[in-house]
Amino acid sequence: EALQELKADNLDKALQLALADPEGAVRSKALELLPGSGLAAEEALPLFESIMANGSEREQQATMGAMSEYKTPAIANFLANMMDKLSQDQVNPAIQLDLLEAAAAQDDEAVQQKLAAYEAARADAPILEQYKEALQGGSAWWGRRIFYGNEAAQCVRCHAVFEVGGNAGPGLLGVSNRLSREQLLESMIAPS
Repeated sequence: EALQELKADNLDKALQLALADPEGAVRSKALELLPGSGLAAEEALPLFESIMANGSEREQQATMGAMSEYKTPAIANFLANMMDKLSQDQVNPAIQLDLLEAAAAQDDEAVQQKLAAYEAARADAPILEQYKEALQGGSAWWGRRIFYGNEAAQCVRCHAVFEVGGNAGPGLLGVSNRLSREQLLESMIAPS
């Protein structure tokens, strides 16, 4: 991150080393930084395809995030094909939300049409079905940032974890032992 921030000349070499690192977290961070490195989408696409076929869930999530930064026909075509697979329920649940976010970031008309069709197909479904992609995957780090710092969500205003936060809502310490994923999701999207 520091090398990218400094626009270092050796960023590409550092990313190559990071992408070959045995630690998945290092590879995932390198994938997140890839769009800012100057690597052309045409060069990145074979790497992305390989990771989507063989990478860990975390790497696939990072790949979707990186793809959202590239606005080229090749990346849009890849995402359009992934949207087709999502419509056929052939995408790992842990990366479905990341795929939807990457598709939403694209300006490509075909990708936007597929995204709109996907959303329209479930518009009348029960509320949990409309948000099912949020049941798997995700990032504990991002969740923590949203809980404690997102002004729109304001979770910490009413709920406390480890005695940090408000007391208007129930405390959340150990909530995953009391509620299922579905119950947690329902509590967030339809709290009343």
